[in-house]
Order: sequence, then C-alpha cells, then structure tokens
Amino acid sequence: MPVCLTQRAWSGMLLCLAFGGALLLARALGVGSRPARYVGALAYALAPRMLTEVGTLSAEMLPAALLPWVLLPLVRVDRIGSPRRAAALSALAVLAMGGINGAMVIMSLVLPGIYLLTRRFTRAHLVMTGYLVAAGYLFFWVVVGRDPTPHAVPRAGRVALLAVGMTLQAFLGLVLTLSTVVLAEDWFVGLYRAWGPAPLDDQRAAGRLLFSIGLLPALLALVAVLTGPRGDPAGDRTSDHGIGSSAPG
Repeated sequence: MPVCLTQRAWSGMLLCLAFGGALLLARALGVGSRPARYVGALAYALAPRMLTEVGTLSAEMLPAALLPWVLLPLVRVDRIGSPRRAAALSALAVLAMGGINGAMVIMSLVLPGIYLLTRRFTRAHLVMTGYLVAAGYLFFWVVVGRDPTPHAVPRAGRVALLAVGMTLQAFLGLVLTLSTVVLAEDWFVGLYRAWGPAPLDDQRAAGRLLFSIGLLPALLALVAVLTGPRGDPAGDRTSDHGIGSSAPG
C-alpha cells in the first residue's frame, strides 16, 4: 500500500475515533438533543488544532482523539457493572495514547480527574481514583526518578515537559477562576445536588485550587529535576552496561 494512502487512512481513523468517542460520551452524559450531540462531536473531531496536526504530527493528536474514550467507561460504570473493569477500560485508552507526547497524555487526565471529583465516594470512586493516582505516579517516576525506558528523556526535555504542563494547568485554573459561565450547566443541574456552594462558586473554587495547590506537585518535581544530578540517566545506564560488559567473566 502506498505511504500516502496509509497516512490518510491513519488520519481518518483518528478523526473517526474522536467523533465517535465524543458522540458516545455526550449520549452517556445525556447532554443536549440528538442533533446537538452530532454537531458537538463533529466540532470536536474537526477542531482547527486537530485538522492542522493530524496529518503531520498525528502522535500529538492521539491523546485528544482518545480522551472521550478515557471518560466513557468512567461515566458508564453503572452499566458496565464492575468498577475494576471500568477502570481497566479507561486505563487501556490511556495506554493507547502512547508516550510520544507525555505532556498531552498527562493533561488529558485532567478532565477524568474533574469528573471523578464530582462523584459520590463509593468503592467505584476509590478504584478509579486509584488508577488516576497510579497514572500520575508513573508520570513522575519517569520525570523525577530513573527512567526505565530504553531511551531516557534528557534533563532539558523533562524540564520543558514540566514547564509546559504547569503553564497549561495554570491557564486552565485562571480560566475557571475568572469565568462567569458555568461549564456544562445542564449536567450540573441534573445532579440534583442539595449540598455545597452554587455551581459557579464551586467552579471558581476548583479553579483557584488548580491554580494554587494543584501546581505544587509539578513545582516540587521541577525543583527536584533542577537540583538533581546533572548527569544524563541514559548516559549513566550506558556506562553501567559498559562496565558490566568489560568485567571479567
């Protein structure tokens, strides 16, 4: 098969994944009417960022295309019947995102985290929250600890990854704090929540937490990377192998 046809088939598959996932997620959440769901899913799949990058840097768009599929098992946990199975299906979608762009993958977990924070504290909530914590731990293990992959991320790359993630998180927190419109207001109304502050006040409080305390883990990781050993983990690993191979049997 010609390379051009393979590229177009791959790009088309990503767009179909984004459209189908957004449509099924809208149905599961009960958001909007049937035509509005199709329009919203089409707008998500044909977003300018998606169209401009899916042909040249499709690896960067893979997390965005699979994001609805990460959320879908979490939303449909009651229909799936098993919290562990729902968490496994969601984690499988995260695994399919790959690790080419770690910043895109970690930022795609913000929406599942926000969704889980709105749920009641049941056993299913604990299992799915544990999976998110495990995903965050694996991310910081690679950034701060000794990268177990064959090609370790250099120090400059890890600093850049943390800087981009902190910038995007701070921007999201600022938008939520200054917003005058409740995101997904119909969905919040459908929760019939009789406790807590008003939805807009709750949204602004979440934005302030995201902008302040939420940046602490990434800030601590950045300090650890900047103040840690200056040697390249990949170089250390290579030298270790060299010493081992030169040692007498």
